[in-house]
Amino acid sequence: MDILAASVWLRLHNYFDDKSFPESGYKGKYIIDIANQIDPNAKIDSSKVKNITSGLPEDAEEQIDALIKIFKEEDISLWEQIKKVSLDTVLKSIEEDLKAFKVDFDNWYYESSLGSLQDSGSKISQAIDQLKTSGLAYEEKGAIWLNTEKAGDDKNRVLIRDDGRPTYFAADLAYHKDKVDRGFDRLINVWGSDHHGYIKRIEASLEGLGFSKNKLHVQLVQFANLYQGKEKVKMSTRSGSFYTLKDLIKEIGVDAARFYYLSKQADQHLDFDIELAKSQNKENLIFYIQYAHARIASLQSKYLESNKSLPENLDTIKDGSYLACDKLIHEASKFPGVVERSGETLQPHIIVFYLRDVAQQLHSYYNDKPILKESKENQESILQSLSLVKLVISNGLNLLGIEALEKM
Repeated sequence: MDILAASVWLRLHNYFDDKSFPESGYKGKYIIDIANQIDPNAKIDSSKVKNITSGLPEDAEEQIDALIKIFKEEDISLWEQIKKVSLDTVLKSIEEDLKAFKVDFDNWYYESSLGSLQDSGSKISQAIDQLKTSGLAYEEKGAIWLNTEKAGDDKNRVLIRDDGRPTYFAADLAYHKDKVDRGFDRLINVWGSDHHGYIKRIEASLEGLGFSKNKLHVQLVQFANLYQGKEKVKMSTRSGSFYTLKDLIKEIGVDAARFYYLSKQADQHLDFDIELAKSQNKENLIFYIQYAHARIASLQSKYLESNKSLPENLDTIKDGSYLACDKLIHEASKFPGVVERSGETLQPHIIVFYLRDVAQQLHSYYNDKPILKESKENQESILQSLSLVKLVISNGLNLLGIEALEKM
């Protein structure tokens, strides 16, 4: 957030052009858009600009840190204003994109709500004190450490630096303590795969706080690589070069976007082919599955052209020994177990590939059987069986937040 605010400050005052803009700052057009929301009368005296930008360190990280320090000291009220506008703007954009992606959060949790170490009543101070009391946290060389080796970590970890600043780890353990204190008995975290080493640390902190480490469930996710055909879409947060979720939804639709993110096991890399997601053939899984649902809907519509209603149950069929779609019925009957397994393992891709198998059997059956040329009894048996298959596909897609199409 400090780097974001500093980047906006720099754009507000036009300190650097695009070529000389600090390497560790954020360079996207959105930074300029945020800067344009700041009252231009709030700028500092232009005569001070040269002094601020001269004599900066050459190292990129040290340079942005130095600028942040200067800006805070120069005008703290302007700094806080820029930081708030930046946060509100970016957060609003994220919320809007997620809403368009059919993802809603009940609560947005601010790290700042954990308080500071200086406040003895804050959540972070209480968590550290409790760990000290349990004997798991200790002081060494001016810093406060947590003994995570007991939980299988390769070394103990710093909670509070020797200059008094808390680490990310200290905020993490206070956050997890707050989750348990709020009454949750299952703590599901979604982390990037490069954070796998943090699992032992959080487990150690939970046990040190008097909770069971078994409450923690971490889903490690890999990067998603976007491709347009054979060309990889190149992105960089710092340079401001990226292809947004909003762009993806606009190009291929929300259902296809959701489907392909859900189609891969979370801990495996996802190569997302935008051109494939737009195609209308069996290689495109979402098209293949939705087409199966639409095919059954179309068949039902044609049946209703000559009949008052769809068959409601198999008891009315005279030839009770005839079972038209035994393989399809068998596959459809697996649905409750698939959903249960998907929920228990937090792996929605299990539903995706189950629906693929159902669609494959449906298309195979449909292509082999002239259904509406069968006897009336057999048509009723088939239609009743396919209604079940259609319901399973619809419910499966609904669980994934994807619309089941009646026409394609």
